[in-house]
Amino acid sequence: MRIPSSRSVKSIAFLLVAGLSAVSGEMRTAMGPRSQAHPSAEAAPVQQARALLASQAPGFGLGSQDDFQLLNTLVNAQGQTVCRFVQTHQGVPVGGTMVVVRVGSAAEITAKRVEVGIQMPAMPVTLDADQALLIAHRDLTPTGAYAAQPTVERILFPSRLIGRVVPKLDEATGRMLPDPLRSVTVGSVSAPHVWGYHVTRKLKDADGRMITLHAVVDGDSGAILRKWRDGQGVDPIAAGLVLPPATDYLGQAERAALPIQVAAEAFPVPQGASPVAAPLVATPAYVPAVGLARTQFLGDVPIPTVYDPGTNGFGLLDLQRGLGGHLYTDLTGYARGNRILSEEVFNVVSTPGGFSVPYYRSFVMDQGPSAHAEVTGSLDNTWGNGQDYFKVSFTQSPFTDSGKTAAGEAMHAVTTTYDLFDKVLGRKSYDGNDTSILVLTNVKYMAGKAMWNPDTQWIEVGWGDTHSWGSVFGEVSTHSGAELTNIAHELGVAMYQTTVPYTYSYSMERSLLERSMGALVAQMAEAYAQRQPGDPANVLPAVPVDWTFGRNRMDGRPWFWLDKPSRDGISPDAYFDGIWMVGQSYFDSFNPGSGPMNRAWYFLAQGASTLPDSDAYSSFLPQGMTGIGLAKTGAIAYKALTDYTTDETGFDGARAACLAAATDLYGAGSPEVLAVTNAFAAINVGPAVGQPAPVRVSFPAGQVEPGTPIAGFFDMEHFMVVPSSDWTPLHIQVDHATDTRVDWKAQGVPGMMGSSGGSTATQGTFNADGAFHAPGKGDGYWSVQAWSRQDPRQFAQGVVWALATDGNGDGDFDALDFADYAMLCYLPYYVKDYLNPYALFGPRTSIADPEIQLVNQAFRNAFKK
Repeated sequence: MRIPSSRSVKSIAFLLVAGLSAVSGEMRTAMGPRSQAHPSAEAAPVQQARALLASQAPGFGLGSQDDFQLLNTLVNAQGQTVCRFVQTHQGVPVGGTMVVVRVGSAAEITAKRVEVGIQMPAMPVTLDADQALLIAHRDLTPTGAYAAQPTVERILFPSRLIGRVVPKLDEATGRMLPDPLRSVTVGSVSAPHVWGYHVTRKLKDADGRMITLHAVVDGDSGAILRKWRDGQGVDPIAAGLVLPPATDYLGQAERAALPIQVAAEAFPVPQGASPVAAPLVATPAYVPAVGLARTQFLGDVPIPTVYDPGTNGFGLLDLQRGLGGHLYTDLTGYARGNRILSEEVFNVVSTPGGFSVPYYRSFVMDQGPSAHAEVTGSLDNTWGNGQDYFKVSFTQSPFTDSGKTAAGEAMHAVTTTYDLFDKVLGRKSYDGNDTSILVLTNVKYMAGKAMWNPDTQWIEVGWGDTHSWGSVFGEVSTHSGAELTNIAHELGVAMYQTTVPYTYSYSMERSLLERSMGALVAQMAEAYAQRQPGDPANVLPAVPVDWTFGRNRMDGRPWFWLDKPSRDGISPDAYFDGIWMVGQSYFDSFNPGSGPMNRAWYFLAQGASTLPDSDAYSSFLPQGMTGIGLAKTGAIAYKALTDYTTDETGFDGARAACLAAATDLYGAGSPEVLAVTNAFAAINVGPAVGQPAPVRVSFPAGQVEPGTPIAGFFDMEHFMVVPSSDWTPLHIQVDHATDTRVDWKAQGVPGMMGSSGGSTATQGTFNADGAFHAPGKGDGYWSVQAWSRQDPRQFAQGVVWALATDGNGDGDFDALDFADYAMLCYLPYYVKDYLNPYALFGPRTSIADPEIQLVNQAFRNAFKK
């Protein structure tokens, strides 16, 4: 990649200093490829998959320098081995690629996304890995030490994935501005692929929450090409963990003097590192036992426990499930198996490998290398009293009867879901490797919630919260988050994420599908929990479930409904282009947008009504349908995930995957295949059986001119850049319609732009010709919607990026404004603001070449005929 001038390299990141709203705790974790075993040591199915790929590669358009690196393998419910690969070029992973090969009686490719025709010289030596880390460090510099040693991985990055400009609500101004943690703009790109480095850095806040910062750095120019973050619901800039991006050369120079500091290595161990070879302590001679959990939500239920002859007590450890171990148990020397922990740390030790490991208190009698004398297990193997544990002081023990209620409930939920995975789906634990499932209870920042933490690979559960916490649902008081459907939901998310690793090209709808898989697993776990003595262990019983999940609200309402998701006041019932924006400003960024997929599972299992006043009615399928039951629905969903899903799969891809899975399981044209067709049609994804394709309104790619700094952007390719001072026609695509006209509305879906969904003058104005005028000075993002006139149910949600292009303050946007911007280019923000308060992008922002190109893009959009 080449930047238009050397100055652009130095000012590559256009980022506004903005306060940010909190990001959902269940953020995406984009991961690079895992380490790969030597091909000669690989199992026969992997070798067979490789042989197929080698024979097919020329037909893909791949050359002699292209190959494939194994991401993971799993055995599906039919006993076939499914292998996922990432493409490599010159031995380096190619971002945004994934190929799925299924090996049974023969090998076949079930999903494929590759980069063809790559022509690259050898990896440039302009920058080494240390320099790439320093560039990422100077962009978002932590105010303290990193929690672990940063990692730097060589990659080949497709130019089509360069950059992202992600809007985020600035709470200080109430306006949508570029998110400094995820937004970057760069200059023109002259090559389809770029050698680069993927830099990963981890930080911890005072509460122990882990935040991970990612950046892709051009290995030649040093430009930051892409960045993103994941973590547990904390904004590292607002929390003071990370400095805002430097906005001028003075700030960049000051960053150069800030050193990289790394704390003692702490769990989690950085990717690729090995745990200690031997445990720190000898595992006690535990004996499997059966305890009684007095739960809040299910009454008294049996749970697996252990008996410790040495202390004559019992503990919440399952020696029959999750025997593959866990990184944490291997580091600490705790016995392998599913285990419940408390967030309270009672000791920190250093391992022989040099890692600093916190010993969380476990609900067993033995405490490893600690001299702590408090009994934390149980003397009678009875767990809890059915009441909430409320943490009112730091001296209050979580190991009272109330404190043990959530722990016992969590063990029951984990056991139920593990057995569902094992016996019904043929999958050992959430990842297929029989990894121990750990639940960390009493997590103070998770009050009333449960969350799968991809950094530590465990579930975190908060205590009850009578003081309530606010959300789109209002003030809600909650019980503990250890309720069955909460934990089963999180294990469903974990199953999705460990099946389909993130690359750099994941669909914006992927996180919605992850949560929806969790919602379906929650229903299956509820059914499996109702098995009666004598029921076969490998069959999901045909028992009623209430098709909700998250039932720990004190007002008796669930968090989410599957039959009619909109009952919660925010989740949509049907799909539309831009659905990923739903709920982005709320406490849970992804679950609301999963509503349509949740509803598809309900329709597929239970059917759809023909009565318009029924919660199970869909106007997209007024004739209704008959369901095929929860067991078959789960089987189709699981096979679609294991065999046909990539990280680029969205709602349309999920439909195709489920149709393929149903065909594999039940045959082409079977009632199950027809039911899948109709269930997706009922949520506005694809046509119903025998019906024409529905009208589809969408913001197509290619909204920006080639050669501009946002050309090829992951998200902004679909959005318009406009001047705030002129009327600009917007572009929309309407498919499957004889009347392609639309009605434009300046409004947003709930949760985006802080909008409740209603039209407001603050979102901008449309004239009779459909041209848009941004409100006020601009310098922000504004929601727009286009509604089909042929089918008023169909609409698309989009975003307009409005720039304050009136550089000289004369009230017009014309070529004269470019002279003002040119004179201010590369001046520090305070000089720029002093010389011209009307200049681009508002206060505290310098102007560089990429910004001038954005003004040019806005000019073209406003005045091209």
